[in-house]
Amino acid sequence: MGDFIVGNLIVGDLIVGDFIVGNPIVGDPIAGDFIDGDLLVGDFIVGDLIVSDFIVGDLIVDDFIGGDFIEGDLIVGDFIVGDLMVGDLIVGDFIVGDLIVGHLIVVDLIVGHLIVGDLIWGDFIVGNLILRDLIVADFVVEERIVGDFIVGDLIVGDFIVVNRIVGNLIEGDFIVVNLIVGDLIVGDFIMGDLLVGYFIVANLIVGDLIVGDFIVGYFIVGDLIVGIVDHRILGELIVGDFIVGNVMMGDLIVGDFILGDLIVGDLIVGDLIVGDFIVDDFIVGDFLVGDFIVGNLIVGNLIVGDFIMGDLIVDDFIVGDLIEGDFIMCHLIVGDFIVGDLIEGDFIMCHLIVGDLIVNDFIVADLIVGDFILGYLIMGNPFVGNLILGHLIVGDFIVGELIVGDFIVGNLTVGNLLVGDFIVGDVILGDLIMGDFIVGNFIVGYLIVGDFIVGDLIVGDFIMMILSRVILLWVI
Repeated sequence: MGDFIVGNLIVGDLIVGDFIVGNPIVGDPIAGDFIDGDLLVGDFIVGDLIVSDFIVGDLIVDDFIGGDFIEGDLIVGDFIVGDLMVGDLIVGDFIVGDLIVGHLIVVDLIVGHLIVGDLIWGDFIVGNLILRDLIVADFVVEERIVGDFIVGDLIVGDFIVVNRIVGNLIEGDFIVVNLIVGDLIVGDFIMGDLLVGYFIVANLIVGDLIVGDFIVGYFIVGDLIVGIVDHRILGELIVGDFIVGNVMMGDLIVGDFILGDLIVGDLIVGDLIVGDFIVDDFIVGDFLVGDFIVGNLIVGNLIVGDFIMGDLIVDDFIVGDLIEGDFIMCHLIVGDFIVGDLIEGDFIMCHLIVGDLIVNDFIVADLIVGDFILGYLIMGNPFVGNLILGHLIVGDFIVGELIVGDFIVGNLTVGNLLVGDFIVGDVILGDLIMGDFIVGNFIVGYLIVGDFIVGDLIVGDFIMMILSRVILLWVI
């Protein structure tokens, strides 16, 4: 097909009854430039849409250039597709004006196996993307397999969604070979409440994830309610500068969070700049993680404005082996750090193995925490390589009551510990109540600390049950 040019298309209300298709099979469709004028559509109402297996060969499109896309309410009944198989999808630059959709309502969206070959896009440029209500019942995908996913720059104006209501999200294996994205530039990101039932993913396997600069204006999300998540395997994660405006979230409620093994290659991040970060209550059920294996973690400057969070409530927190390579961070600058009550159940960790931990300057304004209540804390033998910290500067440190159950740690081994100036303002603690405190051998290589300055230290009642087996060994 050669170039496809359409002028302005204006359609009134479009009403279709049930739409049933057998097995459509399409060969390799090839299109030239697709140039579309403005598309104005009234309400679009479709009954049940039922498609059997849908098989498409390679889809090749040159550039897609469209004007504004304005649509009224989009209402679809049951959306049922059998196996969806697509060959390589190759699209040139995708340029669209404003994309405005009224209410988008889908009853049930059910897809069988979704298999896509390599997905290659040029630059993806969209004006403002505005969705009013997005309502989907259960979304079920058996298996999603995608080849290389390569996208150029992704530039979107304001992204506004009023409400997203989704039923259960159930996915089988989600496999992506490589995900390569250029710069991600988004205007204000405003989303209403996101209500999700159980979110279940069997396996998420992603190759190298390479993203350019990620720039977002205001990021505003309402309540986020999520069920369960499963395995994650990631290759190397390379991200450019990450710049976000103010982040505002309502209640963040997560059910049981279950992860299998989390394996990540090297994580390299440029400067991370975030405005004020405000979250209401953060509530998590049981937090269970298998082995957590990370390569080298390298972060540039981390600059965050005021950090304000309501109550943080976690049930049992269980982590398997944590194995990490070198952790290197430049500057960490945080404004006021205010957290509500921290209430946590049992904290159980197996082995903690970290390579060299290097942090340059760590600067925090006032650190204010409400009551800190922790169940049992049990750790295996933690091991940390050389720990090198630059200046540690903290304003006033204020904590309410600190209540901890039994604190049991195996042998703690740290290499050379080098700390620059350590400066803290007034430290104010409420009542400190602790159960049995048992630590194995505490072994440290060279311990070098610069100026250590602390303001007034005010502590309420200090109650401890048993202090056992503490051996401090400094090799000097």
